[in-house]
Amino acid sequence: MMPRDRTAIQVITVQPAVSTYLCWSIFSILICTPLGAFAMQQSRKVKQKLAVGDVQAAQDSSSSALILNVLTLVIGVPLNAVVIYFYMWDRKHMFHTTFH
Repeated sequence: MMPRDRTAIQVITVQPAVSTYLCWSIFSILICTPLGAFAMQQSRKVKQKLAVGDVQAAQDSSSSALILNVLTLVIGVPLNAVVIYFYMWDRKHMFHTTFH
């Protein structure tokens, strides 16, 4: 009887890198609360879906988080700048009319 060669095969599964955009979502909450909250929700879903092995759904949530974060940046930053400008203008105008 001849000895058989035994080969051990190790299967390694690698999950693709799917970005959560979590840090950006936290920053988005500070800029524009409603959109930032939705972005945060999508960012959290990425990890949950990867944990159960649903890579496609995780990628969809990642894309949604990215879109919401970009919208927050495009809408929230200019909107905050306008609000701050008018707030400062109103205070400046108020002080000029009060003391003159």
